[in-house]
Amino acid sequence: MPELTEVSQLNFTALPALQTLDFGGRGLTRAESILITNTGLSSLMGINNLQQVDTFNINNNEALQNISLQVTSITNALRIEANDRYQSGLTTSFPLLETATNMTFRNCSTISLPALKNVTEDLGFYGNTFETFSAPNLTSAGGLIFVDNTQLTNISLPQLTSINATYQIANNTELKQVDGFTKLSVVKGALDFSGNFTEVQLPALTQVQGAFNLQSSARIDCTSFDELSSNNVIRGKYTCLGLRARPGGEGTGSGSSGDGEGEESSASQIFAKLPAVVGGTLVLAGFLQMIL
Repeated sequence: MPELTEVSQLNFTALPALQTLDFGGRGLTRAESILITNTGLSSLMGINNLQQVDTFNINNNEALQNISLQVTSITNALRIEANDRYQSGLTTSFPLLETATNMTFRNCSTISLPALKNVTEDLGFYGNTFETFSAPNLTSAGGLIFVDNTQLTNISLPQLTSINATYQIANNTELKQVDGFTKLSVVKGALDFSGNFTEVQLPALTQVQGAFNLQSSARIDCTSFDELSSNNVIRGKYTCLGLRARPGGEGTGSGSSGDGEGEESSASQIFAKLPAVVGGTLVLAGFLQMIL
């Protein structure tokens, strides 16, 4: 059988009867763009030896249980979301991946990135079911985001030194301690943490260029961050609050109170929630805030 090893674009869309891929021999090794959505595939055998790809988008494949690729770099974007609907979640492994531009993971049960060193734009994890995440060789990222990973208990990024955009950890209900960022020094965007934290440690932090928001439903010690704010390590608006009934993202709450307790006003609650409904249109939210 003839072998197909390189393609420009590979698109499989709305093919629920498609259950296997076969390109002969070792399968595809190079592609510019791959899109696989709404198929019956249970594995990606046929492209699992892929070594180079610019854009890789795998979504809404209900039977897909595992993705394991040998790529070393992803020059545009990787998106993996809404696969393996009927099982415990998709397992993903990129054992050789060192650099990427933009990466998004949703609805995965495990994510393995042991060789990853640099992500130039966002590295985002949303609604996954993994309990721990580690990227032992990651040194820098554009934005770093962990949102709605409800079983996550530990994050370990021991070599990470810089984040060049937003650093967000929000609504990861089992994450009590944030202490796996021992070398993180610079955050060039906003730092935005909200959840059930009892402890947040960022011992190497020397600069936060944007806002700093830390809100927890538990009692939390803000002393070290108060000092960073006073010393102008934190350049933007500073908020650190514990014992919050409704811990919120950046722009909600104010001041510093590790032992304080407070409720947001009705207006501020609306202001916090409206951007998710209207796609971030803060003008309307601000108008409602003024009239309430």
